Amino acid sequence: MGEAPGRVFDYGDVGVENIRTMDFMGKKELEESIEFSLDRPYACVTFHPPTMEGTEAASQIREVLMALEAFPEMKFILTKANADSGGQEINEIMDRYAKEHENWKCFPSLGVRRYLSALKYCEMVIGNSSSGIVEAPCFHIPTVNIGSRQEGRLQAESIINCPPAKKEIISAVKRAKSREFQDIAKQAVNPYGNGDTSYRIAAELKKYLKSPDVRKNFYDVEWRETADESGTGFKESGRHSRPQRF
Repeated sequence: MGEAPGRVFDYGDVGVENIRTMDFMGKKELEESIEFSLDRPYACVTFHPPTMEGTEAASQIREVLMALEAFPEMKFILTKANADSGGQEINEIMDRYAKEHENWKCFPSLGVRRYLSALKYCEMVIGNSSSGIVEAPCFHIPTVNIGSRQEGRLQAESIINCPPAKKEIISAVKRAKSREFQDIAKQAVNPYGNGDTSYRIAAELKKYLKSPDVRKNFYDVEWRETADESGTGFKESGRHSRPQRF
């Protein structure tokens, strides 16, 4: 967008503030609310259509659900996909699988309070939802992030990435369940902040308003072709600023 680095501030994600201020449900209250016993370790599972990939949503969600069947000792809270293309097909498949497994339960949505409360008590998060990237690290639990939907986003060390394939998902869940990785998740730092994003934004705006400067110097990126030692061409950036009039 042409903004100079000195005018860009990374103060985290406001979604993390919901966790800092949330009045969480007790585990028993949560069980009664969702009418589902949480008497053994469980995972929160959400899978949205993989809009940036060429494969079909149906084939990917089947790989996910077949992988979950490898863990009969666990329970699974499944929340349905969004309204993107392929979402309805995902939801129908999730419903069918959930009806076949007494240790699974599928919900259209849990709402913010119930969902964050479910994260608080779960063993891990599985799927491709942003909540596994942004919110889950606040609870120091592992995330098995499937596919490329969240590719390119900052990630805590508590996140395990894997392709949407049954074998790889099973391997990732096993790793997430290991004592070694549970310890890693407990120590992981959330790159999206600790819940003070709004305060830091307000403080920065207050400082800026003392001496406002609305002039924009467009921060450009100039590309030039160079070559590495092997002679293969690649692009190297050289940055400069130029005034921009609006």
